[in-house]
Amino acid sequence: MKVFKQTPKRNRGSILLIALGIIIIIGIGLGSYLWLVRTQNMSAFRSMYWNAAMAHAEAGVEEAMAQLNPGALN
Repeated sequence: MKVFKQTPKRNRGSILLIALGIIIIIGIGLGSYLWLVRTQNMSAFRSMYWNAAMAHAEAGVEEAMAQLNPGALN
């Protein structure tokens, strides 16, 4: 005859809470990592567009200065 020892219901509930806590901690870590990657990506694109805009602005200023110089074409 086999005797099965029953664990108290209180122990089963605490295991469930510990598992949920671990899942929540992993979820928060994953979410914060994804937020960090998103912010890094946005920062890189903003820097790229800023550098392109500065090149266009410099070209525009140079063109304006060339048109204002009366002896540039001669």
